[in-house]
Amino acid sequence: SNGVLDACECNCNSTGGPDSCEIAQNVSRDCDRDGLLDACQFHPPGGIILSTGFEDGFTDGWTGDGVWTFTADCGLAGMPCEGGAFAYAGNETSCEYAASDSGQITSPVVYIPSNATNVTLSYCSRLQTRSGLDFASVLVNGVSVLTESGGTGAVENKMLDLSSFAGSTVRIQFTIQASSTPIVGSFLGWQLDDVRLTVPLLSDFDTDGVLDECDNCPMTANST
Repeated sequence: SNGVLDACECNCNSTGGPDSCEIAQNVSRDCDRDGLLDACQFHPPGGIILSTGFEDGFTDGWTGDGVWTFTADCGLAGMPCEGGAFAYAGNETSCEYAASDSGQITSPVVYIPSNATNVTLSYCSRLQTRSGLDFASVLVNGVSVLTESGGTGAVENKMLDLSSFAGSTVRIQFTIQASSTPIVGSFLGWQLDDVRLTVPLLSDFDTDGVLDECDNCPMTANST
C-alpha cells in the first residue's frame, strides 16, 4: 500500500512479488535496511579499489595537465615512497616551480560501495610552497577535502577519511595554484606518489552467505 503498482516495483530476485513486500513480510533479508534485498546486492571484497604510483606516467584513466608531469628527478635520496617515479608539480630540471604555475591530476571514476565505512584516501606527499600564497588541494567531485600551503619539503604519508562519499561515484583531483606574485628564493612545489583509495574487507566468518556486519550470529552459520 505504498501507492506504486506491484508490477512497477523492483523484483530483483524474480519471485513475482515486490522486494518491498518481501522485506516487510520478512520473507527476504535486507540487513542494512537500504531497501534492496541482500541476495541481489553485490558486496565487494574490499581492499584497494583505486591505486597508482605514476611509474608509467598518467595511465589507467589518470590524467595530468598544467605544471604536472611525472619524473624520477628532484626526489630525496632514500625517499620512502614506492618506486622511482612520481607526479611532480614543478620543473624537473630546476626542481622548483614558478609564479602562476597551476594544474591538476584527475583520477578515473570509481564507485565507493554504499555499505563501506572507514574509506581512506592515502598518498605520499612532499610539499614546499610559499605559505599563504600558493595552495595544494585535494578534491573529491569538486569538493575540497584538504587544502595546504607552505610545507617544509619533508615526505609525509597522508590519510584522508572519505567515508562521507560512500554510495557515490567519485573522481579525485590533486590541484596546485601558485600566486602571480614573483617568487623570491627557490621552492620545490609538490611531489605526489602511491595514491590509494581503500575500503575495509567485508567478511563472512561462518560462510553462511550473510556478511558479519549483518549476521545475528557471525560465528555460527544460520540455517537456510
